[in-house]
Amino acid sequence: MDREPILRHFDAVVESRPSDALAQGNRGYCLLKLGREDEAVAAYQRASEIGRDEPAHAYDLACLYVQLERINDAIAAFQAALHIDPDFAPA
Repeated sequence: MDREPILRHFDAVVESRPSDALAQGNRGYCLLKLGREDEAVAAYQRASEIGRDEPAHAYDLACLYVQLERINDAIAAFQAALHIDPDFAPA
């Protein structure tokens, strides 16, 4: 699957709606699938900052950190998700 057009779409969405945490997260996912891990981390971090009231964004960041073997960062992000919502089952 060619993710470049999808990434360009989310780049445009993020540019026009910079406070859209979901678009930031989706952009991060595309970047990850394209092997652009550092950019993916930045996008997921931004999604987590923007959507600080939604535990799913911190959880997604935590999962990315696990995948990248950044365990201390993953633990902190999982804890952030649980701080937002102690009943958030995935975390």
